[in-house]
Amino acid sequence: MYSDRMVFIIAEEKGSIFLIHGHGKGKTTLSLGLLLRWVEMGKNVGIIQFMKGYQYSECSFIGKLKGVSLFQTGTPLFVKKGSPSRIDINEAERGLLIAKDLIKDPGYDMLILDEINVAADYGLICAKEVVSIIQKRISPVTVVLTGRNPPEIFFAIADITIEMQEVKHPFTGGILARKGIDF
Repeated sequence: MYSDRMVFIIAEEKGSIFLIHGHGKGKTTLSLGLLLRWVEMGKNVGIIQFMKGYQYSECSFIGKLKGVSLFQTGTPLFVKKGSPSRIDINEAERGLLIAKDLIKDPGYDMLILDEINVAADYGLICAKEVVSIIQKRISPVTVVLTGRNPPEIFFAIADITIEMQEVKHPFTGGILARKGIDF
């Protein structure tokens, strides 16, 4: 018999890879819940938001947390799948450069790569390069990958895979995104 604490300590020592994906809402929110747990334990967390140049409501809150570094890479505009602009590609590549630095920095215990699945799906970054970066991490860094449509290679490296499924949401009934709920 084992305790929940023992399981957590074993996972923490190893450093887990989370893959949070699906067409339901809440992928970033779930990753922020993980972030809060780690901050409460006195751990340091880096979060790189790919394709997010807009100051979402969580940005000001994250900025107030001790031990958390937030990097936004993207513009405030939506990226068009199939024909991204040069700046969209440059911003995603900038996010990967930040990830390369942070993943080898012993000062970080967790690295959240928010919307990296979408960046790979849209062709802004190479999924194999992301895997290469993750494989060079200093253990026990835990890595969280979020977003819709992750490439198959992300499933192969993930220790924990969570799929968010939309069952019911006001947006499908024509209600626009609401501040504090959807962004």
